[in-house]
Amino acid sequence: MQFHPSQHSVPMTIDMQPALNAPILDVETLIHMTSRLAHILVVEIECLKEMRIQELAKMQAEKHKLITALEAMRYEMDNHPEWVQELDREEKEHLREISRVFQDILKENLRHLKVAYQVNQDVIGAVREALMQNSQSVGLYNQRGKDNRAMLATQSLSMTINDTV
Repeated sequence: MQFHPSQHSVPMTIDMQPALNAPILDVETLIHMTSRLAHILVVEIECLKEMRIQELAKMQAEKHKLITALEAMRYEMDNHPEWVQELDREEKEHLREISRVFQDILKENLRHLKVAYQVNQDVIGAVREALMQNSQSVGLYNQRGKDNRAMLATQSLSMTINDTV
């Protein structure tokens, strides 16, 4: 059975309260939440490729809720291994397949995040270098021949980037 997140009907948002308040080990919920998270990661990859950063930000809250709920379910699964043993063969196979596809999507997402991070670092470095070159003066005098000492004592180049992907 081949699984792909886009082949399943996955709503745009999920009410995560039941899973967050009391993690219930339900195979359909687990499959549904994993499918939704995989779908978000695929959309995130497309946004990264096309540098649609604002769209990435819009998905973060739901993504974090899904991750939290899935981690809670994972914790419950680890503490109740008999749950997996009680699943029928088809449910186990479906879980294995969705897990495999999810891991593949996760690796691709990480690869694109690393590329985007490196591109951002390169841009920041180029901007910093350009600012440094433009702010340099000739000795103690600026390009107009005026004394630069007072300005140099108070001037510094400071850059911070507070946005995260």
